[in-house]
Amino acid sequence: FRRVLFRSSDRMKYVEKAILRFANENKIWLTPSNIAKSTGYGRNYIHQECRNLLNKGYLESGDQPGSPSYRITDAGRDYLNSES
Repeated sequence: FRRVLFRSSDRMKYVEKAILRFANENKIWLTPSNIAKSTGYGRNYIHQECRNLLNKGYLESGDQPGSPSYRITDAGRDYLNSES
């Protein structure tokens, strides 16, 4: 039995995976409100998590002043495919 240790930064949170799955299924620019309605999480929490995914390179931003929007990147798709 081999135990593999992960740093908490190496593991993706469930909410992050839910955001990526939703973005991958829709393949359009999505706002935090769109994602929140579909995932059941609050809009502000989704916005924060989208920014985290943006910083990791899994989402790209189409920010307009006052209206953030996101879509999945190739790296985000690769991550989802590696989880399958």
